[in-house]
Amino acid sequence: MTRINKEPLTHWLLQRSTAILLIPTFLSATPSSLIVLNIAMFWHAHIGISEILADYVHNSVTRVFVGTLIQVVILIAMKDFFILLLLP
Repeated sequence: MTRINKEPLTHWLLQRSTAILLIPTFLSATPSSLIVLNIAMFWHAHIGISEILADYVHNSVTRVFVGTLIQVVILIAMKDFFILLLLP
């Protein structure tokens, strides 16, 4: 997350592909699609937030600190969302 992506087209395509991946996973309710939904949704959020950090946070120490903090928050949210999906 601390590395600034030098290829904007690659980042743009990755962001759009994760967004497109989210659409069919909302429509089906199988356990495997919920796992894919969980991963794709938080990966999509991680990509977007890391791009915002790369664009607007210019101090590298601050970018690393905030990036690490956001990664931890996303992992905790991912775990909680997965547990919520498993509960009947």
